[in-house]
Formats: sequence, C-alpha cells, structure tokens
Amino acid sequence: SDDRDVQSTLHRAPPLDARPIGGRLGNHPDQQFRIQALRYGEPDTLATQDLIALLSNEKQVTAKTPPTFLVHGSDDNAVPAENSLLFAMACRKAGVPVELHLYEHGPHGFGLGGSDPVLSAWPISCAKWLKHRGFFKQTP
Repeated sequence: SDDRDVQSTLHRAPPLDARPIGGRLGNHPDQQFRIQALRYGEPDTLATQDLIALLSNEKQVTAKTPPTFLVHGSDDNAVPAENSLLFAMACRKAGVPVELHLYEHGPHGFGLGGSDPVLSAWPISCAKWLKHRGFFKQTP
C-alpha cells in the first residue's frame, strides 16, 4: 500500500535537521512571550518593534522560502498556534507551497505523536507530502 511505501522510504531517508529555516530565533518560549506581549500592547522594555519584526517568523517569509510543512497543537502552552497560522498565511501570500496540520490537542513538543493515534499520524502525512514534492529520490 501507499502507507507502507512511505514508511519504507522514511526508514531509508537520511536524518534531516527539522528546525525551521530562518526560524531559529523567536521560537523560544521567553521570546514568544515577549513577542505576544508587544503584539497585544503590553509594555516590554526589553523588546522593540524592530526586534518584534525580526523575531516574527511570518515576517521573514519571501518567495524564496522553501515549501513548508507545519504541525501544531492548538493547546500548545509554549508557542501559540497562531504563530503557525500566521506563518502559513504569509507563505500563501508569498506564493510558497505550505501545508498546515493544526491538531485540536497536542502539547508543545509532542514529537512524533507517541501512542496518540491522532498525533502519531502526522509523520506519515509529512512523508507523503515530501514524496509528492519530490524530496525523496525514487528507487528502482
């Protein structure tokens, strides 16, 4: 089946750095708190509007941003799901292919989903997306 083919491809794939490209800043919970505080008008003496723009990943999206696959849990207490929504909207506006999976439940750092039958489905969805986009070499 297609799922077995994708799973087989996943097991043969070399390890990848899964951190967001250009997104290393702004994903730390403390930075997120400060960004959210400034976005909603709360005073913060340590951040400026320029810093907010720099740390807001959605403001860094350009037509050169690579195709993007996003996974987020709505009840993530460390990084608001709105960050992924904003990034996805910025990708669409820039013409960047994007796929967003926003789960109703999923704590921060849920990884591959563990034993949760809903959350553990995203790696297969991602692998199918990667395969469809040509990221995996076809083997004879």
